[in-house]
Amino acid sequence: MGYGYDLWEWVTEAELDEWHAYMHQHLGWPKYLGARGSKNRLAQLSEQMDYAAYEQHRPNYDMYVETIDARPDKPSFSEDRFRVREDAWDKDYNEEMTRRGLWHSAMAGGVANIWGNLIGAAEANNTLRASAPYQNPEWIKTYSLFFEERFWADMYRCNELTNGYCLQRTTGQHYLFYKEATDVIEFDLLEMQGEQPVIAIDALRDYEEIDLGLLPPGRHRWAAPYQSDWAVAVGNFHKPTTGPTAVPPPSAFSGCDNGRP
Repeated sequence: MGYGYDLWEWVTEAELDEWHAYMHQHLGWPKYLGARGSKNRLAQLSEQMDYAAYEQHRPNYDMYVETIDARPDKPSFSEDRFRVREDAWDKDYNEEMTRRGLWHSAMAGGVANIWGNLIGAAEANNTLRASAPYQNPEWIKTYSLFFEERFWADMYRCNELTNGYCLQRTTGQHYLFYKEATDVIEFDLLEMQGEQPVIAIDALRDYEEIDLGLLPPGRHRWAAPYQSDWAVAVGNFHKPTTGPTAVPPPSAFSGCDNGRP
């Protein structure tokens, strides 16, 4: 639950701290509370909040990394609305930016966002209806299915292992690689524990796994069949009954919360 927007105009740190304490005393169930910070700044009006909330305009991969690293002890949420609109503003998105933004926020380590398509559903901006369907829903579905069982709480960035982006688990047996506009992905698995199964997917198509077989520890170079935005998963990511649990990928919320910019 977020306290609101443009908070620097009308609320103080002390008032936010009081609200935070009051809500946790009276809520009927646990809920993360946040208070969105200033525009395009990694600042918070109160450090007492349960998650770090920001207003960011078109954050790229590097900004997502900075966002996580600014407050690594709590979840991060980029709370401006990343909207597709006919009369686009400077901060708005198109569908390609939406797709890549989803992957960037995940591969940086996990930042929540709010997404919505207002073309044909302008009322969504006033919460009168949901976001309109995207023209390329398979892009979002493929992103969701790839991370469904592969986004884990113990993952950390490992870009030094690849010519793109990398996340790996602490197990030494689980790696995710992602690279855009390429037909080659390189990955260094010298420290991997034993041989592991590997699959690849094309982020621009319906979800379909390309089985790359079992790979032993070592340095590898995968030549894709054509150029696209590719993701590679190394390791068996099934959900165990004990140990660290899989967590949902950074949220792809649809719709918008109000009519304000």
